[in-house]
Amino acid sequence: MNNILNAQDAFAALQNGKNLLCRYLESDFLPLDQFPGTVFGSPDYQFCIDIEKIELAGISFTKPCTIEELTHGQKIFVVNFSQATINEMAFKSNVPDANNLVYCGVVQRDLENAKLQMKAYHAFLGLDLAITISDVPDAGRKQPKKRESKKVDVDPQVEHNKDLVIDAIATCLTAEEVETTCYGLDGNGFTEAQQEQITAAKLAKLEQLAQEKAAAENEDHELFNQDNPELSVLCEAFIEDVEKCLSLEDLNSIRHRINANGVLTDTEHLEIAKHVDLKTASFDTVQPPADIEVNTAQENPERKIIEEEENKYQEKLITLKKHVDEAKTPAEVNAAVKYTNSWSAKQREPLIKYMHKRLEVLQDEKAAAQPSLMVQIQNAPDLTTLDALEIDVASLDPIAQPEMMRYIRTRRAELEASAGETSIDEDLP
Repeated sequence: MNNILNAQDAFAALQNGKNLLCRYLESDFLPLDQFPGTVFGSPDYQFCIDIEKIELAGISFTKPCTIEELTHGQKIFVVNFSQATINEMAFKSNVPDANNLVYCGVVQRDLENAKLQMKAYHAFLGLDLAITISDVPDAGRKQPKKRESKKVDVDPQVEHNKDLVIDAIATCLTAEEVETTCYGLDGNGFTEAQQEQITAAKLAKLEQLAQEKAAAENEDHELFNQDNPELSVLCEAFIEDVEKCLSLEDLNSIRHRINANGVLTDTEHLEIAKHVDLKTASFDTVQPPADIEVNTAQENPERKIIEEEENKYQEKLITLKKHVDEAKTPAEVNAAVKYTNSWSAKQREPLIKYMHKRLEVLQDEKAAAQPSLMVQIQNAPDLTTLDALEIDVASLDPIAQPEMMRYIRTRRAELEASAGETSIDEDLP
């Protein structure tokens, strides 16, 4: 993975529906749901966007490369359908033929997914061919010219293959799939008449897809104009206030003002929530343990990790485990990792496992000691308590906020009605 994201960009990508992978320092990337939610606040975790998958004939493989993600000289794997061959080569950005291969959707990042793409194509056409792997100096090699077919009689098997290609073109959902299906057909022995039939089917399918795309874009534009009006001046003012916050206290104050406002739409609440979440993640309020020396010098990411001297390591490990035992919040637990810059991954492993156990204990204690937020809202004894719970709702995932706000409004109406009845009783002689 070479597209590494920082915590802020990763959180923004997650809000936009992207699938994220995460890893601790230089370990392997894993799905984000295998990590605690505190990873966005720790500098020791890295993120990247999971590459989109394509499924054909029941076989899944990564979406072929795009020009934007490739660099000059990068190793690529080209799927040559006409010869059932995968060519390993270096990408040459200044060679037109190399770019054309990418545009045709036959370039993969690794050999495994190149094999899967080839197998999926064969399975779709009902073929079972052996795949050959070859090493080519670069991706700019010119393809051999098409040879004139000397066959006079039409081969039934070739005619059947031609029909299979035309049927495959008809099922394509994108222009890229059409180009992939039609790539490298020169070596299949088709006659000139058969090639013309395939070309006609290809052009007709591309025209159909272009018309469908234009109609869909026009429909999307109309829906955008109807359902996505511009943000109000009030919403933009709240966003500006959030960006200017210098502390969590300032941010909580603005959250209270936002939640108390009855003019903002649900869309505007969601937009503001994104900025609030990103701003919250930017604050680091955890203080280092008193008995740990803080190294304020920034670590060079390219330096080689050297194992710390054993006696000093064991002494610091004991101190950090004590800090983890005394930590009351997940943020305090995660802060222990900051003081292990001079440790190797092997030395850091016992502390990481110890931290995970403490996080599980804190989670269990919180679940046992505190009822759910919904129950707290429904049982709020007064408006002051309800206002504090409303601030907690603002920190939830935007998807959950509308439902929780409905409970807030219901309980507020009940408390206000109860307060009104009490006032009337007190006025009676």
